[in-house]
Amino acid sequence: MPRSPEATLRNRVRNRAVHYAAKRERARTPLERAAAFWDHWRALVRELPPADQGRWCEAVTTALETHIAQLTRLLEGVTR
Repeated sequence: MPRSPEATLRNRVRNRAVHYAAKRERARTPLERAAAFWDHWRALVRELPPADQGRWCEAVTTALETHIAQLTRLLEGVTR
């Protein structure tokens, strides 16, 4: 008997959790670790209905905008 769509989704989410946990374990640098979290987040958001994706994306966009502005100011102040 085929699985329900909900059971299939739960299985994908569990498999991704294991996959991305292993990816974070293999990360050699903080940047690689952050990239693994980012990839996991994106995979989960893609599973959401489009109407729900926007809310999650807005929260991350706000944080990224702040970080980008801070990093830009930091790096613009660096003299080489």
